[in-house]
Amino acid sequence: MPKGSLREQIIYPLKSSEFFAKGGKDEELENLMEMVDIIHVLKRESQGFESVREWKDVLSGGEKQRAAMARLYYYKPKFAILDECTSAVSLDVEGKLYSQAKGFGITLITVSHRAGLKKFHDYILKFKENSIEFSPMREEDLNEKEQIQENEIENENEAHKRT
Repeated sequence: MPKGSLREQIIYPLKSSEFFAKGGKDEELENLMEMVDIIHVLKRESQGFESVREWKDVLSGGEKQRAAMARLYYYKPKFAILDECTSAVSLDVEGKLYSQAKGFGITLITVSHRAGLKKFHDYILKFKENSIEFSPMREEDLNEKEQIQENEIENENEAHKRT
């Protein structure tokens, strides 16, 4: 997480002064934080967007990942390479984040162990022992995903029971 205000966590690499000079409004950032379910962070900070903290220490892993997704939504690039970017959030939040990114028209290139993310992609790149396979997403890839996702949900539920 970059040093700076809460606002600057979302608009990085811009500084607040640059954000406002470009006509930026905190309401836009507030909407993005709401979209990624971290509006509570803004509400708990007494100085709101002006709060400056050691964000890497203050935010949980899931909050950091959601802030990064809010930054992605703010910039709306044509494509994004996402490497385990939702590993610290629940599967339902993960689906919501990916759906929103797709809704912004962002082409997603994902590196992940979570098979449930396949449904957000049109192509799959598989690294095998002696080869690389690039192909359109097939029905069999998606069916494989469903079984793996069921196992992921069971594992996640078991982990929650233990805590």
